[in-house]
Amino acid sequence: MGACIIPGSVRILRPDLCYRELADDHAISPIIMSCRANDHSPDIELVRQLIGEMYALDPAWLNGGHADQE
Repeated sequence: MGACIIPGSVRILRPDLCYRELADDHAISPIIMSCRANDHSPDIELVRQLIGEMYALDPAWLNGGHADQE
């Protein structure tokens, strides 16, 4: 048994699970990226680069703000 916060769009992937909507329209959940140690494949490096660029821009939503507040 467990609980997980997911985007509503993935509900169709597992119709055998029970889903509940959150009451907070501005609820957020961190996104965690995991990869194999020492994996330097081009795709992984690209994702790492994009994440680095995103943090460098320091958008409001990255610090707990919401996209509609930018």
